Amino acid sequence: MRKKWIYALLAACLFVFCACSPGTQQEELGMPSDRFETMEMVTPFWLSDTMYNESVMLVEEDEQPASGVIAFTPTSQIVVRDSTLTKTYKEGVDYTFDPQTRTITRLEGSEIPYITRSSLYAGQGALPEGFNAFPGAGGGPTLVYSETPYYFQHQIFVTYEFDNSEMDRSIVSEYINGALPNTLQSLKNKETITMAVLGDSISEGANSSDFLNVEPYNLSYSELIRSFFEENFNTDVQYVNKSVGGQTSAYAATAARQALTDNPDLIILAFGMNDTTTGTSDTQYKNNIKSAMDILLEQNPDCEFILVAPMLANPESAAGGMQERFAALLEEVADGYRENSVVTVAMQPLHEYLLENRGKKFIDMSANNINHPNDFFMRLYAMNIVAAFWDF
Repeated sequence: MRKKWIYALLAACLFVFCACSPGTQQEELGMPSDRFETMEMVTPFWLSDTMYNESVMLVEEDEQPASGVIAFTPTSQIVVRDSTLTKTYKEGVDYTFDPQTRTITRLEGSEIPYITRSSLYAGQGALPEGFNAFPGAGGGPTLVYSETPYYFQHQIFVTYEFDNSEMDRSIVSEYINGALPNTLQSLKNKETITMAVLGDSISEGANSSDFLNVEPYNLSYSELIRSFFEENFNTDVQYVNKSVGGQTSAYAATAARQALTDNPDLIILAFGMNDTTTGTSDTQYKNNIKSAMDILLEQNPDCEFILVAPMLANPESAAGGMQERFAALLEEVADGYRENSVVTVAMQPLHEYLLENRGKKFIDMSANNINHPNDFFMRLYAMNIVAAFWDF
């Protein structure tokens, strides 16, 4: 009789523990993979079941607790880290998470950084050192921007598993069988190739954490592609970057001439962000890109190209609203060159989809609040480019 009573008591305790233990929900949802190396950085998230380190800026507005959303519905526990990826925040202590709305809300007293919505706009007083004013769109409010690590270091980075069928794949690159045949064959043969990057500040690397010289020192999109090549093919890739911040497509020919001494085999041409504010016509833009390509092809007729149309600028800024035209223009340029030796990649549709369809804020994915990607969107550049010629 005594044994039966003890067994009953143990069973009751076990039932209460299982019903109340916070670990039960964790076991049901599971935890995402903690692996995060070059392959995880470059593999398109829409071809995976794990979103690694999606960036979110928690923003306080109308005296409500600071909050932000992740892009997709998690099928696992979410893991929330700081910008260095070394500190993990705790649910129920630092934040709450609503899976229905995909919303992370900062709790009072949490160490999670956040900003106020009003701090994204210039007021009447002087701005702090390192911050500057940028004109708003159509006479709208003046924005604040900064090339310091401030915005990046106030973002959090969220890893979780998800159902990738939730993603609209019509807005990202499709794999092109046979694309960049010379480049890929050389890599398969363990031959050293030279990859040149010609573009503006985004292609220069601004504002990756490596560029900002802060942890976790993640690379620019083109350096991630270089690492992808070297790790997959176990061979060397000579890397030449002739990109210069502030330049328009008019600089493409100059950058091409500078690259001639390196005799590149693969060239990434990525202009357009600054063309939106300098009045570059469609014809001028196409001619500028063609001129750069022709200069390089004259020296090496077998070289190949990746033409990249830019992400969006902040839609609330005077630089926003015109980036969507460049993808079609680059397609027209590519039509005039050898089939499969020119790949075009458009970043604007993916960026717009995350903003308009998945509830992301521009400052979630930008490191300067105007026109520079953060580590997460640098990775999306690399993902979208590699997806065009690599069959994952």
